[in-house]
Amino acid sequence: MEGHRSLWAAQFTMLEGLIRQTIPDQVIQIHHIGSTAVPGLVAKPVIDSDLIEALSILLMGSQPCGKQIVTTQEM
Repeated sequence: MEGHRSLWAAQFTMLEGLIRQTIPDQVIQIHHIGSTAVPGLVAKPVIDSDLIEALSILLMGSQPCGKQIVTTQEM
C-alpha cells in the first residue's frame, strides 16, 4: 500500500490507449476503477480497469461477462 500518486491516472490513460488500439472495434467503454482511481486514497499500486465490449453486450445483454485482462508489464 502506498499514498496516492497522480501518475496512476496517466498510467490508466496509457493502458486505455493500448486496449483501444488492440481491440478498437470491440471496446465501447473503459473505466479506471479501484483504489488507484480515487485521488487521496491509499492504494496498492495496481491499475484496475473495467471495460465494456460489444460482444459482451450482444451475448450477455447488460450482464457483466467477467473477463479480466492482466498485464505484468511495468508502466
